[in-house]
Order: sequence, then structure tokens, then C-alpha cells
Amino acid sequence: MSKPSPAPTARDRIVAAAKHHFAKHGFRATTTQEIAKSAGVGTSLLHHHFGTKLELYRVCIADFGKARVQRLQEFTRPVTTKTEFEARLFELVSSFLAEHLRDPDVLQILLRDINESELWAKETEDLLFQFSSDLAVFFEESRKAGLLRSDLDAGTAARFLYLSFSGLLHSETHIQRVSGISLRNPQVQEWIIRSVLDVFFRGIVPAS
Repeated sequence: MSKPSPAPTARDRIVAAAKHHFAKHGFRATTTQEIAKSAGVGTSLLHHHFGTKLELYRVCIADFGKARVQRLQEFTRPVTTKTEFEARLFELVSSFLAEHLRDPDVLQILLRDINESELWAKETEDLLFQFSSDLAVFFEESRKAGLLRSDLDAGTAARFLYLSFSGLLHSETHIQRVSGISLRNPQVQEWIIRSVLDVFFRGIVPAS
């Protein structure tokens, strides 16, 4: 019989409440009093754990960024065949979408505040952009191994793939409202990933 999950700590509750408020209202319109009330703690305890609202905001993003980079490293080990490369990329994208769908508040914070990166600590900003830079390294190593086009710009390819799936996540609610399909449906998610990767791998213009 599995053991029950431990109850969230006060710190966990504060972070979860902060993510929700920052996602819904933005950094500037959110107060520490609102966060503390939602977390069921006093503002003094919030400030004891995090100091300021800005530090709490940065923790919300940094925790997510660290988890995302750790997951990426699991999938970017060198590959030796094109089949292995395509399978690894499918696994990576599936994990990327799953991570973001499990924590939609952070995704909304990032999308809302992408042009206000002065709110982010430099180490947090570096961590967030490490995903696409590590992906570019994976592409470059695969290119040198002869698995990808010799003239491929690995950085451009990494940014293209990253922004493609970030855009899907950003518009997930709109897609569901208009088409009735959701990325949260495993079959739909697999179909979309394979469709986008097919375009990524093979393009839209037939080979001459």
C-alpha cells in the first residue's frame, strides 16, 4: 500500500498561491497580502520565507526553470542514428508539453511578462533561456554526426521548435474553444506533436 503524499508545507502553499495570483493579475497588480491570504498564512511568514514580493516572484520562475532544464538533460544525450534522433525529439517535446501543462500558472507568467524581464534575476533569465541553448547544442552535435543537414543553423532550428510548441501552449485555450480539441487529451497531444515534428523534419516543399 502506497504512503499518502505529505501535506504541502507553508512554503509550498505560498509558492502555489503566488503562481496563481501572478498568472491571473501580473506582478505589479498582485499584493503579498492577497498571496498570504490565499496560502492561509500571515504576511510575516511570507516575508520570512521570501523577503520581498520580487524574490517570491523569482522563486516561482526559477523553480520551474530548474525542473525544465533537468528534464531536458535527460533527452539530449548524443544519438547515433536519424531514427534515434527523431524518437528522442518526440520524447523531449512530449516531456516539455507535460511539464508546462502540469504548471499552467508559470507558463502564463512567462507569456505575460516576457517583455518585462527586468523582473527576473539574471540567473533566472539564463536558466529559462538555457532550454533553447541546450537544445541548440543537441542539434549541433547531431549535425556534426551527419544526422542533420550540413548547412543547418542549430540555434535557429532550436528556437523554431521551442517557439512552435510554446505558441501551441499559449493558444491552447483558444484552440480548445474553436476546434474542441485539447492538448490535455493524450491522443490529441501525440497527433499534434507528430504533425509538427513531421513538418520540422521534412518541411512543406517536396524534395526536387
